[in-house]
Amino acid sequence: MKHIFLIAIVIIFSIGCEKDRITRPTNSAPSVPSPIFPMDGSTEQTIDVKLSWSCSDPEGDPLRYDVYFGETLIEGLNTPHAINKNQDSTTYLLPFLEHNTQYFWRIVARDDHDHLTETPLFSFITRDFQVGEALGFELVDGVNITMVWIPPGSFTMGTGFDEDGDDFERPRHEVTFKSGFWMGKYEVTQSQWEAVAGEENQGRWYNGRGENQTAYNFSWDEIHSQFLTRTALNYRLPSEAEWEYACRAGTTTRFYWGDDPMYINFPEYSSWGRFREVGTKLPNAWGLYDMSGNVWELCEDSWHQNYENAPDDGSPWVDEGSNGYCVRRGGAYDMNERYHRSAQRAQNDPDWSCDCVGFRLVLDR
Repeated sequence: MKHIFLIAIVIIFSIGCEKDRITRPTNSAPSVPSPIFPMDGSTEQTIDVKLSWSCSDPEGDPLRYDVYFGETLIEGLNTPHAINKNQDSTTYLLPFLEHNTQYFWRIVARDDHDHLTETPLFSFITRDFQVGEALGFELVDGVNITMVWIPPGSFTMGTGFDEDGDDFERPRHEVTFKSGFWMGKYEVTQSQWEAVAGEENQGRWYNGRGENQTAYNFSWDEIHSQFLTRTALNYRLPSEAEWEYACRAGTTTRFYWGDDPMYINFPEYSSWGRFREVGTKLPNAWGLYDMSGNVWELCEDSWHQNYENAPDDGSPWVDEGSNGYCVRRGGAYDMNERYHRSAQRAQNDPDWSCDCVGFRLVLDR
């Protein structure tokens, strides 16, 4: 009788375990992540990309993701390298990408039980930058600056004898840029200077104060030591050739809006006699404002008395054979119209500053 009772208990226990095994839900793997942006196979993608995807877990378990991304695939594995692992977000902001380039990406999802699902391999192609295309770039944490794409190409730099130029603007010579670059849409403003270099400089704004007023009264030396060394990216001053190439924007006339011998259109694009906020006049054909007038703009180059033996690749012309001065371009509000020409140049002591001198930034691709 005792044996029968024990056998019955074993049978009942076995039935209960089997029932529990049958009715207890099995933990399932997450769904396969689905791309939201960019879509697989997309082309003409901009270079500022935030990967995003959707994914869910049948049991509602929290999910973690590994992000794989790159231009190339690991040999034999058909996957790019991992760039971030174990993140909980379904987005990933990429650094600025190269233009006209194919990229690959995939996502691996994981739940708390180490169940994995993974996407197939996705790809997209970034588009070529458009001439004058404007993008926001980080200047310093929390502050962006708008930069304009300046395309590769060639131009004739300097002044011909048919123009009311100076000998130090000659001889005219061809300059070729094999690569494009980014240039500030506007001159650096006072608010941007303060965000990078600190608000203790406010006392310098004696000829006009405002967030969108040009930053002025800083020397070439101070721009390098107090500003360029503190920015988020490798911003720099333009070379003199880059400045004139961008200023002309494909034109060959005295001003980027034409020869304007009687200065009829001058007030629409430039002005003299009054300091002003950036961007209040018409831009040139590539979308750059205030390349003529407002304040002189400092360049990286050493001053040379003429263009004999000047670089033909657009690089800064810096050497110890100069007189120790740097270059400023574009004219200023306190100069008459002639000094606002696209070819106009002047020398500047690197430790000299005034309310008529500012700068704009360049960023390599």
